Amino acid sequence: MRSGRAAAVAAALTIVAAGCGSGAADGEASSTAVVTSVATTMAGAPTSTSAEPPFLFEPVDLDVEVEPVALPPDPWSLFVYFSDGTLRRFDPQTAEVTGEATTVPASAMAYGLDAVWLASCDDGTVTRVGAESLEIEGTWDLGGCASQLAFTEGFVLALLADDGAVVMLDPSDGTVATIYESQGMTVLDAGSPAVVGTSSGGIALLDVHAGGTVDPKWAAHWAGRVVAADVDERGGFVSALVQPDHGNAFLVKMNLADGTMLDSYDPSIGDANVFVRAARWFFSWGPGGRFYTIDTRDGEVDEFTGPDPVDAAGTASGGDPAVAVLSDDGSATSVAVLTPGDGDAGSVMYELGPSGGHYLASRPPPGPCELDEEVRVARLQAEQSLATIVESDRRVRQMAVALDAVAQAIVTRSADVGGDARAALLAAHDDILGFDETTDFSHLMDPSYAAHLRNLTLDECDPEALARINDSLADAVSDYDSAIGAFRALFEMVDGHLADYNGAVVG
Repeated sequence: MRSGRAAAVAAALTIVAAGCGSGAADGEASSTAVVTSVATTMAGAPTSTSAEPPFLFEPVDLDVEVEPVALPPDPWSLFVYFSDGTLRRFDPQTAEVTGEATTVPASAMAYGLDAVWLASCDDGTVTRVGAESLEIEGTWDLGGCASQLAFTEGFVLALLADDGAVVMLDPSDGTVATIYESQGMTVLDAGSPAVVGTSSGGIALLDVHAGGTVDPKWAAHWAGRVVAADVDERGGFVSALVQPDHGNAFLVKMNLADGTMLDSYDPSIGDANVFVRAARWFFSWGPGGRFYTIDTRDGEVDEFTGPDPVDAAGTASGGDPAVAVLSDDGSATSVAVLTPGDGDAGSVMYELGPSGGHYLASRPPPGPCELDEEVRVARLQAEQSLATIVESDRRVRQMAVALDAVAQAIVTRSADVGGDARAALLAAHDDILGFDETTDFSHLMDPSYAAHLRNLTLDECDPEALARINDSLADAVSDYDSAIGAFRALFEMVDGHLADYNGAVVG
């Protein structure tokens, strides 16, 4: 296993072969010391069943503390902004806070372009906070108060409702340009293209190109206030939830190409008064914790009771089909993880800390996947393989540490013994050197290897590509199994030589 660790072990063992050494340190065991059986220790059996002989070595610990490999943060990571400027990242499956930082005053928050973005009406700026480090990476002047943020083609779009404008920020050079103007804008959603909705029922689709040019694509008008909108590029349609002056809000689906109506639905949610888009749903709630999710694909409505009260700015997609909702009852801030369509959507609630939680944002779903059964099974298989890889990676590195400990023991003891004891240690030395020269697990020891494997799956939705990825993951699992098997075989051989050493020094 040629690596930095292998070179260090080989250098130490070369000293053994030459008959040199530094001798025992002060207070260390003398030439009558006994090296504990490596294989026995690894198997978890007692290292001795009788009184320990004098100068017994400390057992070689194959279960040393080794941190699991750090994979990229899960797409389920949620970010909660508190009114005092604190930003916390946490895992909604465990409620574990995975990062915390003090940021800037904010009046809107969104996740995009691998970062958390905080807009401030105090000075008309937007600030980028790294999703990994939670450190401020830059601040730009938008020229007004942004009520909503969206992201497309590497640009940040900001709705400046008071100014009747949508501006586009290029973070690479700091330029800001107005790309759309209209009074009464209420909704901004972006992918490619972007959609804008107004209080008078106007809907406009804007094509944003990678070079920064923007082309108005089409405009439509409906009787009422546009309260939520979504562009579904994969499905080829735009959805909008419109609230008329009288009666229920209705859902309309329009052709992405030309804005013509494809279908409309009456979800019958008369008591709802807040509307937010999350994943493929329009999410709505009214008095008393009554919640609704409206599927943009078919208009299907799921009604349930959830947390109350709810921060209207605190709804985000944590992955299809889950939705997270921020709630602050005046004494504590909580997040509910909801699953539309299962009839029990408000059952998972986590308390995050004191009152003051104000905004919630999340990483987007793993990709624009329609999770049919084939894709779901393939992604589940990939996650299971990755879990095996993480544990195998930890075990391989544990064994590498244990091998280092054995090598150092050989270096120390061989300088003080002769005869059969020394011959046994030199035989162990030959086995370890042979292992280093004939095996190559250096790619497994690379801390970025498991992370690379994880990244392969994050944005992949194609079943054939997922099948190829799962083949690669299976090969990686096999490589780790081979490494663990090779380590075990080496330890069994070394254990035999150490048993001979033990017999020689205590016989």
